[in-house]
Formats: sequence, C-alpha cells, structure tokens
Amino acid sequence: MFRRWLIGLVALAAAGSSLADDLVSYEAVPDAVKRTVEANRGAGTVQQVEVFPFGNVKLYRVQVAVNGVPERELQVAETGKLIRFDEFGTSPAPDQDDGDDEKGN
Repeated sequence: MFRRWLIGLVALAAAGSSLADDLVSYEAVPDAVKRTVEANRGAGTVQQVEVFPFGNVKLYRVQVAVNGVPERELQVAETGKLIRFDEFGTSPAPDQDDGDDEKGN
C-alpha cells in the first residue's frame, strides 16, 4: 500500500514540475519577443523573464522595473504578439478643469 502511495506521489510531483513556470535570461528570449518588449517597456529595464506553455505556444512573462520597482508586466507569445500588458503603481490622470467647481456659476 505504501509503495503505491509513494509511486503516485512521485508521479504527481513530476507532472506538477513540468507545468511550473521557468525563469530564463533575457538573452535567451527569441528576437520576436525582444522586439515587442523593447517597443513596450518604456523607460524601464527587464527585471525577470518567465516562460510557460500555453497550448502549442510558449508565452513569455516579462517584468519591467524602473529604479528596481516593478512597473509593467508583459505577456508575449513566442511569435512576438503582445498578449497582455499590465501597468502597476501609475498615478491616475490629473483632474481636468471643466469649470463646474467655480463659485458663483
């Protein structure tokens, strides 16, 4: 009984590790992905890159930081197509003066 349980546990661990995201260096990223990252990273620098399978395609999750603080996260297909763009910690646009808050009007 213990042996079956142990074999099942080992099989489960092996299956789970194949689904985990893998960290890769930016230099190892395909050129198409790099072009998309460069066009969308703004003033930030690439801090971390993870690659994970999505169907028959590899997706690259790229974290971009400014002064060491994460600012953006891009998800780019291996073909270079931008799948998702998230921006963190940005301040909202300043209120526009439409004249409604003036006294006497």
